[in-house]
Amino acid sequence: MLPIKQRVQEAAAEVRSRWLLADAEASRLPEIVITTGSALGELVNQIVPGSFEMSYNGIPHMPSTRVDGHAGQLVIGHFGSPEGKKVVMLDGRVHGYEGHDPLTQVLPFLVANELCGGARLAIFTNAAGAVNESFAVGDLMLIKDHINFTGDSLVSYNEESDFGGENLDMTYVYTPEYRRILKEIAGQQLPLQEGVYTGFKGAMFETPAEIKAMRVWGADAVGMSTVHEATAASRLGIDVIGISVIANMAAGIEEAKLTHQEVLNNTAAAASKLSRLLSELLSESVSLSP
Repeated sequence: MLPIKQRVQEAAAEVRSRWLLADAEASRLPEIVITTGSALGELVNQIVPGSFEMSYNGIPHMPSTRVDGHAGQLVIGHFGSPEGKKVVMLDGRVHGYEGHDPLTQVLPFLVANELCGGARLAIFTNAAGAVNESFAVGDLMLIKDHINFTGDSLVSYNEESDFGGENLDMTYVYTPEYRRILKEIAGQQLPLQEGVYTGFKGAMFETPAEIKAMRVWGADAVGMSTVHEATAASRLGIDVIGISVIANMAAGIEEAKLTHQEVLNNTAAAASKLSRLLSELLSESVSLSP
């Protein structure tokens, strides 16, 4: 397999060549990368119509999405309105449980970052199960920290990437000032939880015993993504926002069995709240210099 840097450069070059042909505004680079989680493709509807779109399948080296709720589409345009911030949106992601190593999981993000010429902000969204029993299905949770329980580490692939380095600092992966800004935007109109996200590899849901253990560890929500992407962005010096949509109560909290379809249904139902929050954040009036 080609080194990750070469894969990223070749993929970005192909996207850029098509983007330049299709978009008169292509010379104005985006500043923000947004990755959508399961069933959060509604966020694409916030991109101004007529924007550039390209399927992952048409991008060299880009892994194909195979999980329901992940469209596999790269979109470049203004978020919310023609005056909104210009973004690269990754509508769907790939996961470790699909057989992808961490570098492949973060490759779409790295391509998007390359298209930005170095992003200023990365926004990672996901669907998650609530470990914190005070949370409710449909809540939004602002990620303040994470626990990597995937059994793998992005920085262990340092021979062919920029993610190596001993004792990589992980103290402020999720930028504190952006968390403050989002809580201010949400105010009393849009309840916004805040907590610790734990990333498992999946694809099975966690056992009730694992959920009890995670609660002791300080976790508030669990999912199967985000930790490697957030690590990559932080390592590259990019500000990071993580937002989970609480799609279900984690195993053992309620008697009902968990299904992926439940996750998709509940996440889609809450997507409009996330759209409103991000539209406010990415409006022309909000500074991107926290």
